Amino acid sequence: MKISKRLKEIASLVDDNTSIIDIGCDHALLDIFLVLNKELKKVVASDNKKEPLNSALANIKKYHLEDRIELSLSDGLTNISSDIDTVIISGMGGELIKEILDPKYLKNVNTLILSPQSDIYEVRVYLNEIGYKFVDERIILDQGKYYIIMKLIKKQETLNYEQLKYGPILLKNKNEIFFEYYNNALKEKINILDKVPEKIKEELNEEIDELNELLDNFT
Repeated sequence: MKISKRLKEIASLVDDNTSIIDIGCDHALLDIFLVLNKELKKVVASDNKKEPLNSALANIKKYHLEDRIELSLSDGLTNISSDIDTVIISGMGGELIKEILDPKYLKNVNTLILSPQSDIYEVRVYLNEIGYKFVDERIILDQGKYYIIMKLIKKQETLNYEQLKYGPILLKNKNEIFFEYYNNALKEKINILDKVPEKIKEELNEEIDELNELLDNFT
């Protein structure tokens, strides 16, 4: 089956012999792809609305996978079962992801695979605070849009501001797409500098200086 580059990248981070829940599963394309290409113990496609789950069910039936993928109408992780060890969340804002990842629901969850659409720094800070360690991070370009994808395991680590801001793994593995992503971010901030109120110009200038320093050190 064909899925987007972003979903393929997420799927590549899923370990075999794990039990996963895909929060906000949409049409369950990722879950179907995983079942067809990985050896997994359990796959749960979850959403808090019936309409996406109906679409997910139609796709699951198309591939005759009704006995391989469970559907869950649930608000975040409120109904997570104790055998789930991997949580996948993509396509949501950072603040919502933080709300969903309440530690009380993560007691048995060893692995997180996330792709926040916003507030990425805040998400990294939160994940560091609740005791998850970054083991993989990637920036991809899919249909003209950049995505950051991160994989974490339950283990405490100490990160500094720069690592939390730009990603500890991404900083180690700087490549062309890293440069493109942050160069575009720099251009966007410069373009809006004259349009923002004076009270936030100082903060924006600090961010511009920070990005300039990051890109100057690019090798």
